Amino acid sequence: MASNGTRILTGLVGLPVSKNPVTELVRYYARMLRKLQSIPKGSAYRVSTEKIIKERITKVEASKNPEDVESAIGAGVCEDLIEDARRELHLVETMKVYKSWGPLEEEPPLNQWKWPM
Repeated sequence: MASNGTRILTGLVGLPVSKNPVTELVRYYARMLRKLQSIPKGSAYRVSTEKIIKERITKVEASKNPEDVESAIGAGVCEDLIEDARRELHLVETMKVYKSWGPLEEEPPLNQWKWPM
């Protein structure tokens, strides 16, 4: 930390400091929620991802600075959360291509999910 309260390092090699991480996170999370609308409502991926993002966006919007966000979410520095959000946006697009929520191409073997065998 610099003496004026602004972060000069993230502490993670190769991860630059964001000038306004709180605003950037809100923007990424809102974008992700919009993109998830194109995936069927019952999809396990959409349900779980929306739940996490809605929880996080609430915490981020209630925070006034990056340190508050980091302690509220408890998942590292804001810049790391921003990078995770970028990757998740890419994953949403990949999920739309593969349509993993659709029917299986062939029937699974009988008792595939039975445990123990």
